[in-house]
Amino acid sequence: MSSTSLLRRLATAWLLWAALASAQQPAAAPEAKTERKETKEAELKKKDTTVDKSLAGDLTRKTEPKGPDAPTLNYDQFRIGVEVQVAEKRHEQMVQLQKLLKITPESDKDRPGLLFRLAELLYEESKDYFFQAGRKDDEYIKALNKKDEAGMKR
Repeated sequence: MSSTSLLRRLATAWLLWAALASAQQPAAAPEAKTERKETKEAELKKKDTTVDKSLAGDLTRKTEPKGPDAPTLNYDQFRIGVEVQVAEKRHEQMVQLQKLLKITPESDKDRPGLLFRLAELLYEESKDYFFQAGRKDDEYIKALNKKDEAGMKR
């Protein structure tokens, strides 16, 4: 008989013995469980549940003195200011590119790149005009809703 078959037989015998031993143990009486539960509840009721006031700390909210309000930033005003600055730079670039194109010969290899840059700047310019027109329309509609004749004429 090999050692592995002997180990298997011993393991099987041990498992069988453990199963029989647990089956033969008497089941705990339900009365004993209820008694243990009642004693635990009695112990819990006996415990002091008052909380030491020094552990809680102070719950009152401390108000800090209010300083000056921070300045508010109106996004539309900021964006329009930045757009004006960008438009100024775009115009400067367009003027410089037009000067470069005047002095650049037709056969120069850099001329198509310069023309493309100018075209891109002109496209950005047209988008800017479109957005400005949309803002003017919005101002007109606001004046129309308020029945502001001077605002509608502007």
